[in-house]
Amino acid sequence: AGGGPGSMRGDGTNGWRSCLVEGDWHKVEYPGLNSRFGLEAYPLQKYFVAEPDHNSGTRVFETLNEFRLFEIGAELRSSIDQAIEAYETDKMIRRRKEKSSTVTDTSQPDAVSAVDVFHLLTKDGRFNLVRKVFSCELELLTICRKIENDVQQLNTIRDSMSEHESLILTTSIVCRWMLQFRINSFSTSLIARPWLRHISLDAILTYVTWDAVPFLEKRDLYVMASSSLMTILFGTEVQSFYFGGPDALSNQFQYNQHAQYLLPRRNRGKAIERLLIDLTHAHRKSHKETSNKTTPLDLSPIQGFCRLLLGNTATSCSIPFSSIRNLARRLKAPLTKTMDGISNDEMQLLHIRLDNVSSSDEIESCTGYRDWTPETDVAVANAISNDRDESSKRCAFVGWESNDNDNRPESTRSLNVEELALELYHSARLPNTNDKDNKDNVSNVPRGNWEGWHNEGGHARKLFRIMFLQAVLESTPVDDPTIFLTPYQHSPHDLHVGYQKIASDDCNKKFSLIRGFYERRRHSVEAFLSKLSQQTDQSVSHLVYDSVKASWDSHANDESRMKDVPLLRDVAELRTLSMIAAGLGGQALSSMFRALAFDYRHYSGGLPDLLLARARCPSTHTSGDSKDNHFVDLGEWIGEAFCKDYIEEENLNHSISMLADRDDDFLGCSKNVDSGHNKFSSKKKRQKISVIPAFPNKLQLIHSEKLVEVDCMFVEVKSANDRLDARQEDWLNIIDMCGAARVCKFGSKKQSK
Repeated sequence: AGGGPGSMRGDGTNGWRSCLVEGDWHKVEYPGLNSRFGLEAYPLQKYFVAEPDHNSGTRVFETLNEFRLFEIGAELRSSIDQAIEAYETDKMIRRRKEKSSTVTDTSQPDAVSAVDVFHLLTKDGRFNLVRKVFSCELELLTICRKIENDVQQLNTIRDSMSEHESLILTTSIVCRWMLQFRINSFSTSLIARPWLRHISLDAILTYVTWDAVPFLEKRDLYVMASSSLMTILFGTEVQSFYFGGPDALSNQFQYNQHAQYLLPRRNRGKAIERLLIDLTHAHRKSHKETSNKTTPLDLSPIQGFCRLLLGNTATSCSIPFSSIRNLARRLKAPLTKTMDGISNDEMQLLHIRLDNVSSSDEIESCTGYRDWTPETDVAVANAISNDRDESSKRCAFVGWESNDNDNRPESTRSLNVEELALELYHSARLPNTNDKDNKDNVSNVPRGNWEGWHNEGGHARKLFRIMFLQAVLESTPVDDPTIFLTPYQHSPHDLHVGYQKIASDDCNKKFSLIRGFYERRRHSVEAFLSKLSQQTDQSVSHLVYDSVKASWDSHANDESRMKDVPLLRDVAELRTLSMIAAGLGGQALSSMFRALAFDYRHYSGGLPDLLLARARCPSTHTSGDSKDNHFVDLGEWIGEAFCKDYIEEENLNHSISMLADRDDDFLGCSKNVDSGHNKFSSKKKRQKISVIPAFPNKLQLIHSEKLVEVDCMFVEVKSANDRLDARQEDWLNIIDMCGAARVCKFGSKKQSK
C-alpha cells in the first residue's frame, strides 16, 4: 500500500495477495528488502521524514477500526482481482479450444482458481461481511435486505453464469450497497488527504463496484449497472429510472460531494460515459416492452441528463476534458456552441482549442458535432493477408526497400503500422506535399531524414521526471508526511490526484479545490514552467544534462549507482535526451509538463505513438542556398543509439526501435492501471545493466563548426479501421500549440479509390 495508487493494481506481478487463502497467487514485491539488498535505488528517499512519535498529522488511519476495515477491503480487492483473472483465463482457454482446428499453436495458459474468501455466494456469508463493517443493527438489516433483493434478481440468470462470474457480480452487489450507506458517513480524513484513497475502504468498494459494471452490461442488466454507477459517481441511491419527459432523469439527479473523492478523474469520466450508454440501453429496452414498434424512441431524457452532467463536470473539472468532449459529441452540436458560457479550468490552463476556425459564421452554419482536428497525413498500405483469423491481431505490412547507404536498422520482417510510418517519414514520402500548413514543407529545408521511436510518449515522461519533478519537489516543502509514506517511492502520492473542484454544500455555487499535486505546488510549478518556456534550445539541452549530472553526483560511488537502473539508462542516452529536449524547445516542454502536473494519472497515457527527430545545419542568411541546408549525421554528432556499432547490433536483433515501451516510464503506476478490469498481462523483464556507462560530454548545438537546429515532431499513427480517442486528440491539441504534432492515417488501395 505504501507504493501508492498504481501499485494497488498489478500487471501480473504485484496483485494483492490474500492472507486467508493457502497457496501462492501473485508474488508481492518488497521495496524495502530490494533496497537493503542493493537491488534497487529510490532517489526520492530524501523527502521521506521518519516520525518517531505519531500524531493525527502522521497517522494514516485515525482509528484501529479504520485499519481493520482497510484489511477487509484488501481481501475484497484480492478476491475480485483473482476472480476476474480466472474468468478471463477461462474465456481465453475456451476460445483457443474453439480455434484449435485452424491454429497450430495449442499452448494454453495456466488455469486460475478464485476462492470465495468471505463466502459471499451464501446468504450467511454476505450477512457476516456486512456485520464486520456496520455495527448499527438497523443499518445492518436494511443493507442486507437490499443486497438480497438484488441477489434474487441475479439468481434468475445464475444458471447461465460460471462460478467466477457469479462471484464477481455478487461481490459487486455487496460492495455497492455497503458503499451507498458509508458515503452518508464519509470520513473527513480523505478530504484532507485525497492521495490516500487507495487505502480507504470506501475507495476500494468503489473500485470493486466499477470493475463489475462490464459484467452487468454483458448480462443486459442495464438498470442495475446504471444504479451502481449512480452510487459510485454521485452517492445517489436509485433503484429505477423514469424516462417520461426531457427533464425526467435530471429531476432524479442528486449529488453527494463526498463521492467525488473516491475515483480519479479519468475513471469518473469513463464511468459517466458508461452511465449514459447504459441508461440509453435501459430506456430502449423499456420502450420495446411497453410501446408499439411504430412509436419512435424519445431520447430527450438522455440528452437533457447529458447536458446537465456536462455543465456540472466541466465547471468542477471532475472529469478530464476528453470525457467532456465525448459527452458533447452526444449533443450533436459544435463543441464551441456546447461550451459557450461554461467555464473549464483544464481547457484554459492547458490552452485546449475547441475548433480549428475562429469564424462564428462557419460554426453557426454547422448542423452536427465538430471540434478541433489535427493535421493528417494520408498514406496507402495494404496489410499482408494470411489464412489465420486475424480479428484480434495487429495488421502487418511490407516495408519499402532500404537504401544501400542507409545506416538505419534493417527490417527483414513484416512491419506493424508504426514501423511503416517511421520508414515513410524517413524516406520523405511523408508528410504529404500538398499540405499548405505543413511546417516541414519549406523551400529551403530538405524533406525526410526523420529518425524515430515508437514509445508512446516515453521520452516526454522521462524528461518530466528528469527536468521537472525533482526541481519542483526541491522548491516546495513537503507539508504532509503521508505524501511520502515510505522511503521506497518513485513519486509523491499526490501526483496521482488530479486537479478538480468540489461544490460547496450551500446554494452559492462556490467551489473548493481538491488538494492534488498541481494545486498544492501551483506557485512552484508555474514559476518553473515560465522560466523553462523562455529558455533557448541550448539552455534546455544543458538543463537535461545538469539534472542527470546532479543525480549522478548524489551517489557516493559506482556501486551505489549500479542500483539506480533508471539513472544508468538516463546516462546511456543522455545526449539523445538532450537533443530531443532542444528539438522540442522550452515552450512545448512547458505545455506538456503542465498537462502532466495537472493530472498525471490521466495525461501519462495517450501521447502520440511516434517521436521523430532530425538535426540539420540551416543555410546562412547570406547565401540562402538550400544546398547549404543539410542534415547532420546523428551517429557522428550524438553517438549512443545512432552510432554504427549500435545499429549493427539492432540489425542482428531485427529491431527497428531504439527504446522499448517500458512500464517503468510511468511514475508510481503501471501503464494500464486505469483499465476497467485488469487483463493481468505479464510484466516485461527489465534488462540488467552490468557495466557502469561513462558519463558523456555535454551536448553542444554545433557540429563541424556549424550551428545545428533540431526538429522534433510527434505523430499518432492510425490504421484504416482505427480512429483517435479523445485523450489522444487533447494531447495533439496541446503539443500542436507550440510544437509539431500530426496524425498519420493509413488506408488501403480499395479505400483510396
